Amino acid sequence: MTFLASLNQSFTGISSDSRAVVQGGLFLAYPGEHNDGRTYIESAIAAGAACILWESANSAEKPFYWQDAWKVSNHAIENLKQKVGEIAAEFYQYPSKQCAVIGVTGTNGKTSVSQWIAQCLSMLGKKTAVIGTIGNGFIEAQKPATNTTPDAILLQKMLADYVSEGAKNVAMEVSSHGLSQGRVNGVIFDVAVLTNLTRDHLDYHQTMEAYAAAKRQLFDWQNLRVAILNADDAFGASIIQAFEVSKKNYLSYGMHSEKTHIRGSELRLHTHGLTMKVHTPKGSGMLKANVLGEFNAYNLLAVLATLLSLNIDLNAALTAISHIQPVAGRMQQLG
Repeated sequence: MTFLASLNQSFTGISSDSRAVVQGGLFLAYPGEHNDGRTYIESAIAAGAACILWESANSAEKPFYWQDAWKVSNHAIENLKQKVGEIAAEFYQYPSKQCAVIGVTGTNGKTSVSQWIAQCLSMLGKKTAVIGTIGNGFIEAQKPATNTTPDAILLQKMLADYVSEGAKNVAMEVSSHGLSQGRVNGVIFDVAVLTNLTRDHLDYHQTMEAYAAAKRQLFDWQNLRVAILNADDAFGASIIQAFEVSKKNYLSYGMHSEKTHIRGSELRLHTHGLTMKVHTPKGSGMLKANVLGEFNAYNLLAVLATLLSLNIDLNAALTAISHIQPVAGRMQQLG
């Protein structure tokens, strides 16, 4: 039996923000990065919460105890923060089971790759939403984003909304913060894409090893169908080596080794874009795109590898890529 089903209650909504609680809703209270949600339980009850799930773990500095005056259904749960995504996924009827979710992680390139995957799939008649730094929603109607990866409850709601609007695919940026904080827990990823790993976010992760370990979680995700890995990146190469041993399914991309599954060669950079030959398990062709820079050549190889992993015909994929639009603020040409 699933968790919510075991409570034998129905709820009108789910929230970890007491200000968003609705009459008959479920409130999840746990310590976050800056505030302890358990201090808002009384406010949630006043707003009409029908049930409270609260973090049972205590610290000597901030002890917490359920108050007898709170006359509402409640359940103490250990490590609640990491379980929020699964609970929200159940509440929204597991939307990521109803579409293909493509998670894109890495230090640089997440926004461009996720936006271009969504652009290409949309051009190919496969309705696709995108979630990330510069916007969330369908390509032509994105709404501003506050976080690269939304919080766990909002993310499940967004996925459910996109599925209800006909999304067959969702391309989403997956940040190291999002992975560490459990925001994507409960999401079923079909494809995981690595752009690269360079020095960043050490204010949060403290060490490169911890940063890499956070990113690595996405490629060890339960039921992941295929990983798209940058063979010319040291971190990507290390995952490829591990996957070779464990026999996990992956597609590699890059420019420096003939063993790479999706390989670019004869790269030409010009005033208005780039061209390169591509060699893939589905044949060879010429990739053309109106974007600038060698780093974008790698981003495009990641996009091509993803499209091929979704069983898109090579020529159709190359045609779609030739029509992509530069992402706002990312080597965008003006004038």
